[in-house]
Amino acid sequence: MGLLDRLMKKAGGHGEKRAVRGAPSSATIEQISRAGPSNPQSPSRSQSPSHPSTTTLSIRPADQLSASATPSTSDSLDLWKLAYDQFRKESPQELLLGYDTHVLGGAPVDTDLSSRESIETALDKLLQDRENRQWKVSIRGRDVNIRAQVVRLTKILEWSDPLVKSAVSTQPYAALAWSGVSLLLPLLTSGTTENEAMLEGFSSIGELQQFWQIQENISLQSKHQHHYQSLTERLVKLYSLFFTYQACVICHLSKTQFSRAWGDLSSPGFWTSKVEEIDSWSENCCRLIGVSRESEIQENRDSLLEGLQKLQESSERHIRNRQESRLLGDLAEAAGDYERYKDLNPKRVPGTCEWFLKDGRFHKWRDNSTSSLLWVSAGPGRGKSVLSRCLIDENQLPVTTITITPSSKNPATSRQSTICYFFFKDGGEGRMDSAQALCALLHQLFTCPSTSGLIKYALGSYRNHERTLTQKLSELWKILLACATSPDSGGIICVLDALDECKNESGHELIKTLEEFYFRSTGPLTDDSKLKFLVTSRPYDNLESSFRKFPKAVYLRFDGDEKSKEIQKEIDLVIDDRVPHITSGFADTDQQKIAEYLKRMEHRTYLWLHLTFDIIDKRPSEYSRALDIETLLSSLPSQVSDAYEKILSKSTNQSWTKIILQIILAATRPLTLDETNVALALAIRKEEPESQTKLKSELWPADKFQSVVINLCGLFVSVYDSKLSFIHQTAREFLMDSESVGTWRGKFNMAQSHHSLSQCCISYLLLPDINELIDGDGSTRFPFHTYAASAWHWHFVSQNSVDANTLRKQARALCSTAKHRADTWVSYYFKQQYSDYLDWRGFSDMALATELGLREVVEDILLEGKLEKSPNLPLILAARKGDEALFKLLLENGPKIEARDNASFRLSLLLASGRGQTGIVRMLLKIGADMETGDYNLQEPLIRASGGDHKAVAELLLENGANVDATGKDGDIPLVVAAGAGNEAIVKLLLEKGADIDIRDSNGKTPLLLAVEKDQGAVLRLLLEKGAKIEVQDFVGQTLSVEDTEKARKVIIESILSATA
Repeated sequence: MGLLDRLMKKAGGHGEKRAVRGAPSSATIEQISRAGPSNPQSPSRSQSPSHPSTTTLSIRPADQLSASATPSTSDSLDLWKLAYDQFRKESPQELLLGYDTHVLGGAPVDTDLSSRESIETALDKLLQDRENRQWKVSIRGRDVNIRAQVVRLTKILEWSDPLVKSAVSTQPYAALAWSGVSLLLPLLTSGTTENEAMLEGFSSIGELQQFWQIQENISLQSKHQHHYQSLTERLVKLYSLFFTYQACVICHLSKTQFSRAWGDLSSPGFWTSKVEEIDSWSENCCRLIGVSRESEIQENRDSLLEGLQKLQESSERHIRNRQESRLLGDLAEAAGDYERYKDLNPKRVPGTCEWFLKDGRFHKWRDNSTSSLLWVSAGPGRGKSVLSRCLIDENQLPVTTITITPSSKNPATSRQSTICYFFFKDGGEGRMDSAQALCALLHQLFTCPSTSGLIKYALGSYRNHERTLTQKLSELWKILLACATSPDSGGIICVLDALDECKNESGHELIKTLEEFYFRSTGPLTDDSKLKFLVTSRPYDNLESSFRKFPKAVYLRFDGDEKSKEIQKEIDLVIDDRVPHITSGFADTDQQKIAEYLKRMEHRTYLWLHLTFDIIDKRPSEYSRALDIETLLSSLPSQVSDAYEKILSKSTNQSWTKIILQIILAATRPLTLDETNVALALAIRKEEPESQTKLKSELWPADKFQSVVINLCGLFVSVYDSKLSFIHQTAREFLMDSESVGTWRGKFNMAQSHHSLSQCCISYLLLPDINELIDGDGSTRFPFHTYAASAWHWHFVSQNSVDANTLRKQARALCSTAKHRADTWVSYYFKQQYSDYLDWRGFSDMALATELGLREVVEDILLEGKLEKSPNLPLILAARKGDEALFKLLLENGPKIEARDNASFRLSLLLASGRGQTGIVRMLLKIGADMETGDYNLQEPLIRASGGDHKAVAELLLENGANVDATGKDGDIPLVVAAGAGNEAIVKLLLEKGADIDIRDSNGKTPLLLAVEKDQGAVLRLLLEKGAKIEVQDFVGQTLSVEDTEKARKVIIESILSATA
């Protein structure tokens, strides 16, 4: 029986065996509210929950709770004041001095807590501090009893916080006693949590305070309070003992020295004896309470709990809604306009796409209930993207699963799979990488009414990573997998169109992730995950080689090129459907002749047909006579490249057409019509514009510019949602073809295109009256300004060196902080590059040029010979950017840095290591690390390299003396970090260099445990193969150590993988 259970029985007067509960214990509020009268929750100190891993409790004092009752006594008697006076009268001076010093904090030396005013002042400051901070109490993984006490203290804090706020001015002495937990927790962060008896006593006293606060409201505020005179006398003594215990704990943890007469405060016996004395006085008080008050006490307590729980739930719901809203906003921003890229593709003509929709292999894949991947490959122009849009828009993919449970009240339930998609487009808006694709998939999943609740699986990771989550493929993948394995999910089907247009490295990373998932999915995970992928792409060798590694049980290849005859028959359907509309003014026989001619084309594709129709549609008057039909037919292109050449050759101004194509090729995102209008006007000028007013007068009318683009580029350029892009990926390939043929094919290169756009951006930013474009809030009223400000540096560094030299003087002028040229663009650059605000105003010209990677400008500034305010800042920035050539230039020509006690050296090494910059790390190591002070200079870089999977850097650091097992300043250890990140190559390297395979970091985590928690299957298998000890208590809370036998390994790994799936 727990302490407060016994006290409640004593309060009944006779100690009968009644079903009466005491004050709330370490059980959660939810447990208490569910418990019912017949299920008492005891705060017994002998029962503590077991938690195997390290726990960090983040405790933020509640600020939205109001008390339904405050500590009170009769109008004529303040028990807490009397108790406080007795505490000060009976306590030794050294205890009072230490207590006052800690509670008062930074108050004047001659101030103490002997007056009501000083107590109120101290409480006001304490409440203010609690509003402005968050306490973190870190506990080693095995200290489960200590953890239980801290959890109990947290619950007491939740209960007492609103009472303290309401009692500061009316009952300051009671409020001071109720503030005990608030005074204790900050000390635990820097003190010790090893004395379990001390903490358990503190928790028990807090629970007794809860009990007696309720009892005061019942007995001492009732009309029968005169019967409780003997009770009040004893309560004064009990409350004074509360103050004494709290003071002893606070003074002990704040290192106050006591005389030997007080005994050894670090001994558990000291605290146990104090708690026993308090228990005895409390039980004596309980005997004076009538049995009839038991139910009234319980009702009061339950009412308080219910109110507190509702307020807590409301507050948590508000916080969760705010987090969800921020997460959806960040996902949407990172995902881009994914629906737009889907709708750029035309809808299918009825009767087309049947080559795929009626194929049994597709049906089998779609209807299969297990996780699997279908790869649809075909050459360019075969209609893959049209097919993808058809599958999504026409609802061709969802499968409804009906579950029948005869014993249930609702025996038949149905769930439909959810469809998510992403269409990659080379040159499209955003990063066009795998992380962007997963952001789009998750955003659709979380905004779909039937699956919006799955967002709960993303909130934990979002709290850890915030906006950077949208760039972390591994974290995004874990969220998607958690959603797919949720019982609330009816299955998820992901369509990834044109995977070959995903950035190369990112695309390989995604395929590797899929490969690992589907290899694991050949086991029990398959039935749980319900995650399918349909991927379309061209049949490139590297993609085919990657997909061939997938298990046959979960992978199906669908080669669209094998269906070329069926596709061409469907193209004939499109010809029959579209020719009458395009040639409506032609005779029926001429229409038939055109249709038959198109059907005879050997290499006809959807893209070729689309371009050919455009050629016919653009000049109908040229073929109005019967004899003109033969001329038309003989001039039609036989393949896509011929069609492109023919379209561009009809340009009304080929010079302007070339500039527009260069702008689209080089732009970091699709430019709008208004932005392109400005860029084209700047590019065709022979001299720099005098002002933005003059430039504005030279623009085409906004409502006419789309027609200008169409006349210049024809169907080669697509305008959708006022943004310009190429009609197809093959258009970009046509311009940059390695074989130069005709007027347009192979006549473009990216460096020259960047030069053209660089000129536009720099000319614009150097307009004399540019400052007039920027409003007070930093926004701009001129459309090209934001793009030019954020991207000019990228185009400058991407052009060839000869072209860069023609613009270096202008680039140098833009980096001038003294002449405020930089003010016109820098803030836009930093807003785009960094999620958090970065104050650049302290940057020198050199630092700014280094941040942007402008080597030519840095060279010019070095020649100027000006002294730098922060001479090593450019070097640090170059290391952070990973620009090896620029770093070498600064190292050889800038101020020298020394390894010994030089923060610039350490920070540069740390940043370069974290980014895998082997060359920069090698240069820094040649300077020489300060080995006399141990390996601290190399330890943190080794941890960064281990977490970032930079094997070459890690090898360099180890060769130069980094300690393979040393702990970093935050308690991290290289092997544990590498295991948690899933960096198998690093784990192998560290083990080869002698790393302790069973080492624990400051949180008590081993490499094996973290690999399990982070679901790193490959690393987990490697660690077990290398002999990692399997501590079962780390995984299931037991204390058994399993011998490292093959059978034990198999059992444990299967159970671990199953538990973490």
